[in-house]
Amino acid sequence: MPLIPAYKPDESLLKLIAGLGHYPQIVVINDGSGPEFDHIFQALPPGVTLLQHEVNRGKGAALKTGMAYIQEHFPDCLGLVTVDADGQHRLADVERVCQELTAHPKALVLGVRSFTRAGIPLRSRVGNIVTRLLFFALVGKFIRDTQTGLRPIPTSYIPELLQLKPDRYEYELEVLLACRRRPVRQVTIETVYIDENRSSHFDPVGDSLKIYKTLIRCRLRSLKNTLSGRGHRSS
Repeated sequence: MPLIPAYKPDESLLKLIAGLGHYPQIVVINDGSGPEFDHIFQALPPGVTLLQHEVNRGKGAALKTGMAYIQEHFPDCLGLVTVDADGQHRLADVERVCQELTAHPKALVLGVRSFTRAGIPLRSRVGNIVTRLLFFALVGKFIRDTQTGLRPIPTSYIPELLQLKPDRYEYELEVLLACRRRPVRQVTIETVYIDENRSSHFDPVGDSLKIYKTLIRCRLRSLKNTLSGRGHRSS
């Protein structure tokens, strides 16, 4: 089931929905885009479930709103797939990662991009390299694309993921941290940047700092738990 958080979307959202029309259920969250974007959401097909935030609360909050809805109304579905609203996920890749979830229904699936080819915006290339290296150094698990928004997630994961606190872009990293001991499947997808990713609302400085802070906090928490465990054993 596609879950699409949308903040100030353009016509790309409607093209995406049209391409996903064979799915019986699609959930879209309007994350406080404002009245000037109402015409986009009003153009969604009747079969699409539209959930709305009155004000912008962040991508993480939008994802949690969608997951809570799916958990309540479709508890028996195998899983959901998060898809970005800006048209930078190919429909063929959405199908491929969903097939991977079908084959591995207990695993988190990541659609991972390649950052080695020409034409990748510098901020995206550097940001992903730094984050994945930090993730490996601090967590010990190698994730090739820590910031991908194309993620099939088993429905059974939802209760735990709803408990995660971040509401903005760092939420997606918290999901990886929460799933670090679970099986993860990484599927290579096409790397697409439209107009050098100018439609992205990701703040390369502010949001990156929040992501790095999340990683470091997780590592410190882990060290604290380790030291606490040693203290109990020695007493």
